[in-house]
Amino acid sequence: MAIPDGDLASPSHQNVEDNPDTYPEGGWRAWGVVLGSWCGLFPAFGLMNTMGVFEDWLTTHQLRGHSRSSVAWIFSVYVFLLFFGSVQAGPLFDLYGLNCVLIPGSIGLVASVMILSIASDLEYYQFMLGFGVLGGISASLLVTPSMACINHWFFKRRAFATGIGVTAGGLGGVIFPIMIKDLSKSIGFAWATRVLGFICLVLCALGILLQKTRLPPNKKGLKTIDVFALRDPSFALTAIAMVLTDSSGAIPMIYLTSYARANQMGLALSYQLMSILNAGSILGRLAPGYAADKWGRFNVMIVTTALSTVLTLTLWMLSGQNQAAIVSYAALFGVSSGSAISLTPVCVAQISQTEDFGKRFGTTYTMVGLGVLVAIPIAGATLKGDESRVDQGGADTPLSSALTDANRLIFVPPRVGYSIHVGSERPSLEERTCRRRKVKCGEERPVCERCFHLRLNCEWGVPVKRGKSVRTVRHIQPRWSFDSPSATAITVPAAAAASPSAIFPPSYATPNANANPPTVADLTPISADTISSPVAWPSFPPYSQLSPSPLYPSLSTTDIPCANSLVLTDHDRKYFQFFPSSSIVFYYMKPWEWSSFGYLYQGPAASNKVIMRMLLALSASDMHRQGLVVRSPGRPTAEDHARYHYGLAVKEFRQLLESPKRVVSTSELEMIFATMFLMVTYEWQYGHCVHHLQLHLQGVRSLLETHPELFQIKDVNNVLLSMDSEQSDESIPRVSFIPEQLLLWILYIDASCRPMGITESLYDYVLQSGNAALHPDRLHRCARLWSRCFWGKQYPDQQVSDDMENYRALELLHVGMTLRYRTLKLLSEDSHTDYEVDVFFNEIMSIHDVSCAAAVPHKFHNPPKN
Repeated sequence: MAIPDGDLASPSHQNVEDNPDTYPEGGWRAWGVVLGSWCGLFPAFGLMNTMGVFEDWLTTHQLRGHSRSSVAWIFSVYVFLLFFGSVQAGPLFDLYGLNCVLIPGSIGLVASVMILSIASDLEYYQFMLGFGVLGGISASLLVTPSMACINHWFFKRRAFATGIGVTAGGLGGVIFPIMIKDLSKSIGFAWATRVLGFICLVLCALGILLQKTRLPPNKKGLKTIDVFALRDPSFALTAIAMVLTDSSGAIPMIYLTSYARANQMGLALSYQLMSILNAGSILGRLAPGYAADKWGRFNVMIVTTALSTVLTLTLWMLSGQNQAAIVSYAALFGVSSGSAISLTPVCVAQISQTEDFGKRFGTTYTMVGLGVLVAIPIAGATLKGDESRVDQGGADTPLSSALTDANRLIFVPPRVGYSIHVGSERPSLEERTCRRRKVKCGEERPVCERCFHLRLNCEWGVPVKRGKSVRTVRHIQPRWSFDSPSATAITVPAAAAASPSAIFPPSYATPNANANPPTVADLTPISADTISSPVAWPSFPPYSQLSPSPLYPSLSTTDIPCANSLVLTDHDRKYFQFFPSSSIVFYYMKPWEWSSFGYLYQGPAASNKVIMRMLLALSASDMHRQGLVVRSPGRPTAEDHARYHYGLAVKEFRQLLESPKRVVSTSELEMIFATMFLMVTYEWQYGHCVHHLQLHLQGVRSLLETHPELFQIKDVNNVLLSMDSEQSDESIPRVSFIPEQLLLWILYIDASCRPMGITESLYDYVLQSGNAALHPDRLHRCARLWSRCFWGKQYPDQQVSDDMENYRALELLHVGMTLRYRTLKLLSEDSHTDYEVDVFFNEIMSIHDVSCAAAVPHKFHNPPKN
């Protein structure tokens, strides 16, 4: 899927743990969580956005004997602990869950507000401890779980859902100042504060009731701060810019009311300035987030910080006693400063690796907290002589804008804009390049989307001349549009799964079918009658053969007479031609022309795109591992091609399994089983996660449970004698042991995977199933007979002799894999009986006889030289 924002630095920003299809993305339960998050954030951020009113009241009443700088320390500590504590509360939420963090935070926040109701009887240090420390810590315990639980229910709509929740702070900053102003006149400040505390109590209670987590807690310890990340100049500039941005935004939040009072503005209008500013911040949090997804995060951040700079240097610093200018500044600054809350996390994420984002996010907000902790009292100290010049406290806003601009221009790769072509008129030939048309990069491939479809030479990623210097544009690595096998499971009703007409059971996990359809390799029809295959591949959909031509040459001049089953690129043809020489074929110890891979290559691969893609993925990965493909600058590697074909193969395989239910033939089941074997082999040899391999092994088990007719005891005594050219096409069919051979290899892989963390052993299942046709020893014997039974008269005598010579060696391999399985199983069990130990010892001793029997033919075949 293309990412709209074009200035992502690398594909590693994508969180590979997120599986979009497992998230509800809506429903009454998910939106109830958003409402609960909104209720939790309302008092936490609402109190922070009302601090201007509290600061003015305490300075002129309870703490009138203290300087503004001293009073400001109370609120700077609150803001510091809110930011810093939110970072530290994240691991607590991961370790202990939602309520263990949310309930103490709710109790502490309500208690801190109630302390202000008895403020007239308290000293300064009690204000500091009761509201600054207790309120800040409690607010941080509310903010982190309230925002994190939304991530459990939304993935694709996460930004929108989070934006709804964050608007609670702005709305709280609108309502709380007006409420305190009006209630203070009628019932006094003390009871007005108590009413505010009761409102916070109700909202916190609703937040506790509505917020629920969906994912299990993460019991691993998490590092929240990494000061060494500041060695990265891009992150260092970004962090400093965010510190200055948030610090300059906090100063008007605290002192704008006092500034208005000092400039002869009435008490009612002065208190309403906070409501006006916070009302603008609601729009300032939603609109920049939407614009950032469209035009770039840093680009929008530059615009908003520049706008804040202009507003501070014009409206605020030159307003004086002009009330209209002050009110206009409050409204516009609220809009421009709202992005500091909504865009800071995504800007940090854009220049960070996925595994480093949490630490960098914590480092940034720790620095922000420290900056606010110092900035607010310093701004208060500058006002000691002249309260009407509070606007000088926002002088760091231009510096933050300059740092953001510098970071964007120096370190963030340039963005490719959207197409400027409008209407039906086609662009001229000289405007077809991506640089001239400024076409948005799709980020699914290493070239621009339009260049790819039109087969143009893409100029994105090549050196660009700028004056006398040459600056190399950093290439955006491809984001292949494929889903890993760890995507959601197919949900089929139990009755349908039990039906014999169901192609596949519901327990097999496969990728999302709603992803973008493949565009690189579309299916080109081919007929099955031109392929001499003993076992016919099912005819869905019908194919028509393409004759070889200079444009579409033959896939293989010796093995496959047709042109192609997929429209293959030049790279794909090289991968396909290399496959017979790949290490995968050598690994399974059979000459190419008589191996199962050779049969799949010559037969099904030409007419089935899933098997074709898997062969291309295996071959490309093998060539990449052996270093046989030289990577061109700005172009994808062979491994990228392999991942692309593998992802589409998994996607198309799922579509095949979810096709309308019908009776499935044995040949179809065999080809489905062959596809699963290729996917297991790919994950075993080149996969990056053992979980994906285990999912494929579970799919094999599900197929065995649903279609036991795939494995049956077959009598081959008469069949072997009848496999001559005269009778091969008559009543006695060829016997196929393809599933037996492939299942044996899968069991070998399964036996080798137990130390890697495989929990459900397929080897255990076949031994405990009670089906004699699935026993590994029987599969081993069938695998040895496969070639003679399948190829019949075509199978040369030399290969029969080789099979006889290799039989003992392969038997030794089989006994060794069986012994490996039993050893790992015994080691994983807690207790053992004497009988199990004796049986295991006898099996170890019996391998000596097998090894001796395997060594004798080798000794006489290669006698020692005197």
